[in-house]
Amino acid sequence: MPGEFSFEAVIAQYELQPQHRRQPAHGKTRRWISDIIGAGAAWDYVAKEGDALLLRVPNQARGRAGSINFRAAYLDFKYKPNGEFIPEQKIPLVGDEFLDLGVFFADATAKGLALFSAGEYEGVHFQAPFLGREVEGPIVIEFIEAVRYVNLTLLPTSPYVLQVFRETEENVTTYRDMRTFAEFRADRADIQRIAFGHGLPWIAIEELYFER
Repeated sequence: MPGEFSFEAVIAQYELQPQHRRQPAHGKTRRWISDIIGAGAAWDYVAKEGDALLLRVPNQARGRAGSINFRAAYLDFKYKPNGEFIPEQKIPLVGDEFLDLGVFFADATAKGLALFSAGEYEGVHFQAPFLGREVEGPIVIEFIEAVRYVNLTLLPTSPYVLQVFRETEENVTTYRDMRTFAEFRADRADIQRIAFGHGLPWIAIEELYFER
């Protein structure tokens, strides 16, 4: 191929039609792309036979980002500060475990919020550790500093409900769907609280990602 190797050169050479996406597909490719560009970044791509994938990520102003991988947190929390191993399948949370990242889980104790191991719960099998709760009702996540984008990576169980609260407004958006992610982007950093999974029997959140 003559000239410099670039996204534009490839699509011109092979007369390809780029496609535009914001959220990568679930699985290893999703995790790999998210690690590189962030869960909320827009990107163009072309795919060729043999699973070759070429990305073009536009330069864009991105705020400070943070994330909590609950699969990794479960493994980290399996040991007490004195080094003692916790054999139980769940690790109860009180809500302030992730304050250093600017995230607080309201009513964690009352909701039975916990990090659960992989396994079967009421007939639903989960292949990875996750954040869930034992009492019906949503998991409420509060941001110490308001954010402009929030994304939840899910282990699918049943259709979800995501409520987003911005500044002094009441619930401004509610989604009901069944996918492997839930996301919301505001035009400014004013998302202060979200409530996820109202009334569902099982909530399984694998990762929380947000941008200020």
